[in-house]
Amino acid sequence: MNTFSKILLIITALFYSQTSFAGSSVPTPIIAVPIPIIPGGVPIGNQTILSESNETVASVGLRLEFGDVIKPSIVGTVRHTETDIDNDVTGALAEVAVPLTPDGFSTSTFRIMGIFGDTDVQGLAGVGFDFGDGQALIAIGAQTDYVDGGVNFKLDGTVTPYVGGSSYDGP
Repeated sequence: MNTFSKILLIITALFYSQTSFAGSSVPTPIIAVPIPIIPGGVPIGNQTILSESNETVASVGLRLEFGDVIKPSIVGTVRHTETDIDNDVTGALAEVAVPLTPDGFSTSTFRIMGIFGDTDVQGLAGVGFDFGDGQALIAIGAQTDYVDGGVNFKLDGTVTPYVGGSSYDGP
């Protein structure tokens, strides 16, 4: 491989490692680079170059909260995640859940949560505020492609499990 080919390969790898903030990540190719041959003419293998990816995406969904009654909510989320070369995912999300009532919409809940896990399942943990009840909450949960669930713990001792579906299709 001549010098020009090596430079072109590096530029191509850098170009494909950039991410899009419009809701999807540009796929990062795996590039096999030959390692020099040791004396005697025996190749010593290939080196695989991987790169990390970052993405910021928005999603919408429907959530069911289970308390005294089942409350459906429309949920809007913006999340930023970083995925390393081992498929470990870390990041944060901000979300607003607006309950649906027979009269229309009710007062919303806002949460900020940390994200940790891998590309298959991410754990969620954070804090928020329920404007309808006027109290803070602590939330834990999990998310996978299109589905999330967890529990909100309010300061008055109320525990509210939830399950939902969204347009988010994973990191």
